[in-house]
Amino acid sequence: MSDDLTVGEILNGSRIILLDFDGPVCGVFSGISDMTVAAHCREVIHRHSFSLPPSIEVQRDPLEVLRYAATLGDQTLREVEDCLRAAEMKAVAIADATPYAFDFIRKAGAVGKPIAIVSNNSAEAIASYLERHQLREGVGPIVGRPHSRPDLMKPDPWAVGEALRQLSAEAGSAVLVGDSTTDIEVAVIAGVRSIGFANKAGKAEALQRAGATTVVEGREGMAELVHALHGA
Repeated sequence: MSDDLTVGEILNGSRIILLDFDGPVCGVFSGISDMTVAAHCREVIHRHSFSLPPSIEVQRDPLEVLRYAATLGDQTLREVEDCLRAAEMKAVAIADATPYAFDFIRKAGAVGKPIAIVSNNSAEAIASYLERHQLREGVGPIVGRPHSRPDLMKPDPWAVGEALRQLSAEAGSAVLVGDSTTDIEVAVIAGVRSIGFANKAGKAEALQRAGATTVVEGREGMAELVHALHGA
């Protein structure tokens, strides 16, 4: 989806900004290990006497454990979802902020660019984090993972579509900022431009292959977005 546009041209040419949460805003499981949370989710499944395939037994991403739980019946899925939501609330209370993320949110507000969060994390955890850091008023819609509906997590376009609906915006007026190939894939599906945040070595190439309009690199890559953003 590369249009050979600069970060500034993409940001300033967009009416709204769709922002992923885990990565661009904070490291959700930087204080509480994702492996620990995934293990707790597996314990819920084991209590129902289900055996798990080897790939899920070693899976460190709790969201992938949740996806698998959806194949095990509604009750198990609900309990795993509840376990994950409780863990997310604890995790965001001690999560490390992404460098320059707060500055980006504040500057977007200052120049009149509405921000919506589109995330596979729960909306409650996201709101809790933003409120803790006095950022909630700077963010519009928070579209998180619907309870017990992992099928609607990105790369399904539901979250992006819901954010656009709440902001009365067209896909062509938006840009999505995300750090995963899933974010870029959903941007391509939804028809919005995307800025890949390559916050770890080797990510830039993967984000480009997924179709990112452009990519910023480095753990402090959000600083480039802050500096590029200006008013009309």
